[in-house]
Amino acid sequence: MAMNPYEMRWDYLQTAQTRLENKLANDISKWDALKESGIDPGEYPEYPTAKEIHAVAEDMRIFVENTEK
Repeated sequence: MAMNPYEMRWDYLQTAQTRLENKLANDISKWDALKESGIDPGEYPEYPTAKEIHAVAEDMRIFVENTEK
């Protein structure tokens, strides 16, 4: 069964949040590795903001709706 527009938007938001959380986990691992090796890792990675999550979801929506070939 096809998703309605509300379900699609919710799916975009969930997927965007998951993608950014995975990126955060990778950034934290990199930060920890740099710190353990004695290199200044800079600022500790922060959880993505709602605006960042919405921006990724919007990019995904635009990509899916693009009908140009």
